[in-house]
Amino acid sequence: MLVQWCLKGIPETPSFRDLEAKQALATVGLTSNWVRSNATKDLGTALIAAHKDLSDSALAKHVNAYGTVALTTPYLSLTSGVVERDPLTRTAIHHPAWTTALDFATQGGRSSGYVFECWVQLPANPAPELPGFGEEVRDLNLQPRFAWWHHEGEIAAKLIVPARQVSRLFKYAANQTQLGPATRNPHFVPPERISNIRGLV
Repeated sequence: MLVQWCLKGIPETPSFRDLEAKQALATVGLTSNWVRSNATKDLGTALIAAHKDLSDSALAKHVNAYGTVALTTPYLSLTSGVVERDPLTRTAIHHPAWTTALDFATQGGRSSGYVFECWVQLPANPAPELPGFGEEVRDLNLQPRFAWWHHEGEIAAKLIVPARQVSRLFKYAANQTQLGPATRNPHFVPPERISNIRGLV
């Protein structure tokens, strides 16, 4: 089991502004489109339906055919960056998480937006149907079918990243200039709390 730091870029839109960003940081968490589209269901019904909609084929559609499931996907795309190898020069090419997150947050420099810093747990092997864990889409040893999007360094979270796993919020202008200081989540719980390292007795 790994704990992975991630970033999530979200553009500023009429339905997602400073208020909604701060709510996501401190109370609501980062939610998938599936969660938002099923917000009126009672918790028991929603959980049963959500678990049914988490599957290997749903993850594949989320990554490789996002436009067809954008409004209903139970997955959230996060980024942790990635390194790939140039086959000609045999050198490493770095794709930083911040570059990808800012590109998504600003829609490629067309709008202002937000970047959230968070952490998720990753299983050692793919488990797209299990909530509570992210999927390491970026790892081509585990997920070779997602090679087209490898440079985005994606970690796919499921349903929700709880607010207590979201540490900070940054706002950026379209030109990717940071607007003011980062906002910290007063309820953030650091990943060290679930570390498997124990002290001596």
